[in-house]
Amino acid sequence: LPATPQWVFLIAIRIHIYGAWIAIIALCLHAFAGLGVLHTHCGLLGAMFGDGTVPVRTARTLWPGWTQKNLHDLKGNPHGPPSHTPS
Repeated sequence: LPATPQWVFLIAIRIHIYGAWIAIIALCLHAFAGLGVLHTHCGLLGAMFGDGTVPVRTARTLWPGWTQKNLHDLKGNPHGPPSHTPS
């Protein structure tokens, strides 16, 4: 080991422990939100592992600015604008 005072290693270890706990908590909260347990995040699991679309109601709740800006594209289609126009 380099010739560094012991307190430097103790601080580094504490930072590592606290950082690990913060990462674990953030991961758990992220998974909890993604499961759709919260009514505001309902439908996100299907977006992550399904067809990649989010219901308009969920989009309005989570991203109101984006939804307001793109509202004309979302009218009439509950899953957003079509990927192609049928001929």
